Amino acid sequence: MDFRIDPDKCVACLACVRVCPADAVAVEGPQVRIVDAACTRCGLCLPACPHDAIEALGDAARALELAAAGTAAATFLTKKIIERAMNEAGRREPARAR
Repeated sequence: MDFRIDPDKCVACLACVRVCPADAVAVEGPQVRIVDAACTRCGLCLPACPHDAIEALGDAARALELAAAGTAAATFLTKKIIERAMNEAGRREPARAR
């Protein structure tokens, strides 16, 4: 998963900066962006943003499927990512690992 800040939604409140353990959020004047090379993909910025300006990019449904099957490890699953994956997969509840 990769994360991107939507400049149309971002109001530069800096909530993402405060929670990022990798200091991967750059503030350049009024612009706030995630520095991919520094981002550890922990996902803490996603629920921290009160304006829903941070987007998770990638195949969340596939990541959830692999983790549930035990063939991959999920390093983070925020509520927003789980809901997105369930919507993409047409599920009402997340798959359970066996």
